[in-house]
Parts: sequence; C-alpha cells; structure tokens
Amino acid sequence: MKPKQAKLMMRKYLDDNYLQGWQIGFMNKKTTAGNCCHVTKTIKLSSWFVKLNNCKRVHTTVLHEIAHARIGYGHGHNLQFKISCDYLKVDNASSTFKNNDTFMLHGIERKVL
Repeated sequence: MKPKQAKLMMRKYLDDNYLQGWQIGFMNKKTTAGNCCHVTKTIKLSSWFVKLNNCKRVHTTVLHEIAHARIGYGHGHNLQFKISCDYLKVDNASSTFKNNDTFMLHGIERKVL
C-alpha cells in the first residue's frame, strides 16, 4: 500500500470516530506495525509495514490502533479494548493478525504464533 493512501485512511477513521484532535504519522520501526500514543494523541504506522503489505492488512492495523485511541490510556488488550474492536468490526480483537497468519515485515514473511 502507498503511504499516502494509508494516511488518508487513518484520517478518515479518526474523524469517523470523533478523534479529530489526534495526529497521524509514520515511524521507521521494522518490528512494530502500528502505535497509539495517548500522551501526544498520535497514531503512527510503520512505513516499512505499509509499503510491504496490502490494503486489508493496513486497514486492520489502523482499526486496531483506533480501538486503542477510543478507550483511553492504560487498557492494553483488555475487555474494553475487545469491545472497542467489536464496535469497529476488527476481526481479531487482541491482535492485528490471527494465529498462523503471515505478514511482511522487514522484507521477510513472518508467521504469527
């Protein structure tokens, strides 16, 4: 997926969930697909992850981070997070990917355990 497309997607979902004060950006990490920071009100995606994966994978990651943003700081992947994921219709509430699923990171196909 192209970063510009991912940026537009992030902005749309933030606005749709009344998170207009939140910022969006990219990070250069190769071991993290996305990040939600409540202190700076920022959602970031790994530029590596975006470039190496398809729209569906990026979409799922964006919704995963939006679910974190919606419920506030300190919830991790607890029940409130899972309820937020259900509301957003994220397939797997506790993780962006399902067990035995594969994804591209750092140019290598990885398997989720």
